[in-house]
Amino acid sequence: MHYAVNGNAAQAWQHATGGSSDHSNANGSKWLKLGSIPVRIEWLKEEAERRLRKKADKEQAPILLTLMRKRTILAQIAEVGGKDADRIAAIKADNDLAGDGSEAKAADTLTEFMRAVVGAKTV
Repeated sequence: MHYAVNGNAAQAWQHATGGSSDHSNANGSKWLKLGSIPVRIEWLKEEAERRLRKKADKEQAPILLTLMRKRTILAQIAEVGGKDADRIAAIKADNDLAGDGSEAKAADTLTEFMRAVVGAKTV
């Protein structure tokens, strides 16, 4: 792995074996000629790149807010928001999420209409 990171076979050999620097150039060079070592180095490089891509993808992934998180954010804006218009908009949005806002009023209006229609038929 050391070679995959820094590209220095002598240092990689020393790191892996704890050997001295006296023969590190020759031994590091020999290691690079072994069939399994270059294959492993290539795999390590590809694995590191895959992990970096995965991390970057996670960081760019959209964040989905739960209903409670949305309401918490709206409450914070309503309580300490800068402009009154922002605070009022946050309160209205929270009311809609909670079922207390304009959507709820539309449902109440429909319910009242249905009661009037049903009530008119039974009179």
